Amino acid sequence: MGQVQATINGRSYRLDCSDGQEARLRELIDFLGRKVECLASNFGQVGDIRLLLMAALKTTDELFEVREQLFALEQRLAVSEQKLASSERQLAVSEQKLAASEQRLAASEQQLAVSEQQLVVCEQQRAVAERARDEAKEQARAAASREMTRGIIDNNVAVLKRSVSLLPL
Repeated sequence: MGQVQATINGRSYRLDCSDGQEARLRELIDFLGRKVECLASNFGQVGDIRLLLMAALKTTDELFEVREQLFALEQRLAVSEQKLASSERQLAVSEQKLAASEQRLAASEQQLAVSEQQLVVCEQQRAVAERARDEAKEQARAAASREMTRGIIDNNVAVLKRSVSLLPL
């Protein structure tokens, strides 16, 4: 068992403590000694018991203030933890909404790719149809030209036949 020699307000005290607690006990004694010295300088030597009682009351008052502050901090911490939990829940919901939006975007991008492929196919079909139309027009022009040429030839043949029939034989 450890022992510490303490002097408070000029009086010596021998205190026992657990082994290894000597430094902590000296720290507490120094703290209390400073309190008693401060009180003695303010109120004078009003007796060791009274000075120790006043120091104990002052220290107890400080302890109560610290406990009240600690309680207030614990309350603020609890509120902050609740807000944090709420924010985390909101974040989770937002992340789910984001994931759903990303899925919808991916689906839209796929639909766009399919639509673009369909557009390419439609453009190819349109080009084929335009070529077929142009070919049909060309064939129609050629047929009209042949008909016109046939008409001219038939007309010329008829003229020649009449001319030949008018020729003396």
